[in-house]
Amino acid sequence: MFKVKGVISCLILVASWLNVASAENIYQVEVNAGANVSNKELVDTAFERIMLKVTGRYDTLDNEILLKYLPPLPELVHQQTVMGDGRALFEFNSFKVNQLLRQAQISVWPTPRPNTLFWVVQDQEDQKTLLSEHAAAGLITGLKEGAQVRAMPITFPLLDFDDLNQISITDVWGRFLTPVVTASQRYNVDYIVLIKATLAGPKSQLTWQLIDAQGLPLLQGEEVGLVEDSSVQVSHQLADYFVGQSSRVLAASDDDYVVVQVENVNAMADVVMVKRFFQQLSNVSKVTLKTIAPGNMQLQLQLMGSQEELKQTIATHSNMTEIEQDIEGVDLSWRWQVIDHE
Repeated sequence: MFKVKGVISCLILVASWLNVASAENIYQVEVNAGANVSNKELVDTAFERIMLKVTGRYDTLDNEILLKYLPPLPELVHQQTVMGDGRALFEFNSFKVNQLLRQAQISVWPTPRPNTLFWVVQDQEDQKTLLSEHAAAGLITGLKEGAQVRAMPITFPLLDFDDLNQISITDVWGRFLTPVVTASQRYNVDYIVLIKATLAGPKSQLTWQLIDAQGLPLLQGEEVGLVEDSSVQVSHQLADYFVGQSSRVLAASDDDYVVVQVENVNAMADVVMVKRFFQQLSNVSKVTLKTIAPGNMQLQLQLMGSQEELKQTIATHSNMTEIEQDIEGVDLSWRWQVIDHE
């Protein structure tokens, strides 16, 4: 059974914030390994992190149906890049991951995801300050970290002349929603969060409120503790709310289609036999001929199941041998051989 609980404690996982207002690169994660951490542990932890980003849920890996269909994890990795200093960037195959989740009927947090604007006032030593994205504050760092782990798009105000002409520290601190909504319109976001943070040394008390773009209150909460940890928790609670509002099981889509190339096809009789071969497979619902070239042909298959199941089924037939080829636009390749039973 697949287990990664506890592995994360010996790793440091970081993902770069190229654009905090984006939920892109959901199937990518950067992993920093500690001492004596095996590549298997890195892959396990990266997969755990990807599941959190894609589904939005922490308990995905407890699903028994998922574990039943789960292939060896390296088969789900599209690319692993060593970046130096022990860091590795993992990119998972979105097609295979989504098929796996569909098989297990696990809901995902779909994209595009809502963008949320944060108005943050920090009170430190009786000095209140509106914070921008670039403020040297653990509070901002924590909000970004939590959002990145969940692939949740967030935005911070510019705090330029236009902003400060429409909104004040008092408006945010006192939750006067009308000026907050007015000042937020220029950012064209789906949701708005107001945070007021009282700092006493490294400790903090964060009170926050989520409203929609029209100013309707939706959710509120309070966090007490280390300021960066508390702000990470704010992001997680917001992500939990959004996941609860919009998660769904993926329907069949273009992800169910794969392109296969078959070698050693030398005559029209071979073309007909190969196409008929795939049509008779129980986990293929539709076969479309794409191209015919000297010595090979390409087919588009609509699957009922995963690529791994397709490969396992075909492996039981002696007239098809899987081959490794790196061909643009081709997912899987086999070599056809006519078997003479006489």
